[in-house]
Amino acid sequence: MQSESLIIEIQLLNTSLQNWLVLKSILEQKYAIEYFEKGDLNFEHLNVKLRPSGEIKEILNQKDIEDKWLLLKEELSPEMGDTLEEKQMLEGGDNDFKNSLPLLKNSLLHRLFFMDLYKSYTISDTFYSIAPLKYTSQIFNQEEIFLITKQKIEKNNYSVKIKFFSEADIEKNKHLKAIYNSKLRDFLKQEFNYQFTWSLEYTFDMQQGIMLECHSKIKEQAANNYTHLTEHKISLTENLENI
Repeated sequence: MQSESLIIEIQLLNTSLQNWLVLKSILEQKYAIEYFEKGDLNFEHLNVKLRPSGEIKEILNQKDIEDKWLLLKEELSPEMGDTLEEKQMLEGGDNDFKNSLPLLKNSLLHRLFFMDLYKSYTISDTFYSIAPLKYTSQIFNQEEIFLITKQKIEKNNYSVKIKFFSEADIEKNKHLKAIYNSKLRDFLKQEFNYQFTWSLEYTFDMQQGIMLECHSKIKEQAANNYTHLTEHKISLTENLENI
């Protein structure tokens, strides 16, 4: 007799979250950090409204973010030169601080914090195939990487671990070889050998409907001596109950 599958559901109990450090981290990666040390932008205060799935629906304090950028922009303008790069930074800031959601969604940190995770799962002792994830390459100038993805769900009392493992779909990523040969082969003096692995693990508290931990490890390789490694460890340090 076959055993029945055990199905669990993780529910998002609070769809308003604040004090995330996500926006600040993304902005510091995109722009020169020293510019943000000259004004009180308070980018760590990102108030968002979430969909039941855990994805961002809207940024609630977007106007406040834009107003603080405009004040800082006034302070920065006299100190900046007339180079194309500096002009593009100011223009980019106008766009990013008026509507910050596209900036967030293009970031790996957004993927880690706001994936579609609040739903039903089947407990499994082994990994099983799911709809594939995608990844934006850190080696090939923001090219989209197609992946083959598996997941595994482990339950321990009121905590749940959601584990993902992804590898590059070789057939769907053949276009990368032409990019490598035209831009990197002469410099690296090695043949193309693309490999990609992504190990991603979440721990959730089912009673509170919150993420306790996230650990992501990504290895992207274009050739034997050219590899890009990315690792993030995210932990809940304070549970903000009254938000």
